[in-house]
Amino acid sequence: MKSLVLANNSQERTTFEMMATLEAKDDRVSFYEYNTEFNYADINNHAVNTYAKGEHILLLNNDIEIISADWIESMLEFSQRADVGCVGAKLFYPNETVQHAGIIIGLGGYAAHSHRKFARTATGYFNRLNIVQNISCVTAACLMIKKSVYQEIDGMNAVEFKIGYNDVDFNLRVREKGYLNIFTPYAQMYHHESLSRGEDNTPEKIARFQTEKDALFARHKEILTKGDPYYNSNLTLDKEDFSLC
Repeated sequence: MKSLVLANNSQERTTFEMMATLEAKDDRVSFYEYNTEFNYADINNHAVNTYAKGEHILLLNNDIEIISADWIESMLEFSQRADVGCVGAKLFYPNETVQHAGIIIGLGGYAAHSHRKFARTATGYFNRLNIVQNISCVTAACLMIKKSVYQEIDGMNAVEFKIGYNDVDFNLRVREKGYLNIFTPYAQMYHHESLSRGEDNTPEKIARFQTEKDALFARHKEILTKGDPYYNSNLTLDKEDFSLC
């Protein structure tokens, strides 16, 4: 297994010191600088197409903290299946509530996370928080996929989805190719969401996010209109708690 880390406009001296220390300790770890305007999709595409040599790709944010010892094996057991595209993990906020257990299309009007803010010990709707399941999308904060599938769909759309919804669009295009996307609760970690990048709370960021939402609807109008095939149409699209309409 090879670990590739792309530093995007990093400035803190301690960051570069850590990079040098880790590279010296293990030759399977490599750091590269890619100092362009922040574009999540482009950064991942660059890493996969330029440096990645392995059969499986693991996209992993810098705000992820691993908490289950066999997490990568739990993801790989599904990623290696010929019929599987994206594999996602169970992520928690630092306050021990669920941050991600799969993404439901149409929730909140576009796409939102299943069971978000449920207690870490909760079982969820029909025990969905504790079982491996097919799902429309999983977050790219921690996503495993075969490199061949990543390249089959030409990677992430770095033009229309520079920051928001790139993973949703990516997952849906993988599904269009006939692959299954899977959520596994056996790969667990904390996600310190937006810790390094910040929130989308300025007029410029809000406008950019709306543009990405519009692009998502234009590209995936059919599923957004018909509804998520893995979500009961009798359940609400206004909350992430699987309550009735």
